[in-house]
Amino acid sequence: MAVHLSAEQEAVAAAIARGTNVVSISKPGTGKSTVAFEIARRSSARVLVLTFNSKLKEEGRARAKALGLGER
Repeated sequence: MAVHLSAEQEAVAAAIARGTNVVSISKPGTGKSTVAFEIARRSSARVLVLTFNSKLKEEGRARAKALGLGER
């Protein structure tokens, strides 16, 4: 299921698709994970998502599985 990204989020996704390395440091709730999982959904490449703690890691795994991404 595709999500609607804001113009700023789309710009980040497009930069990554062109091969630009990106580090995103921003406040909770700003859409970092949403962008990361959407990039992973659109791409056949492996995507590394680092989390702050184990709880977020498990939430990320569940979200990836729900999107049909799993661990490739």
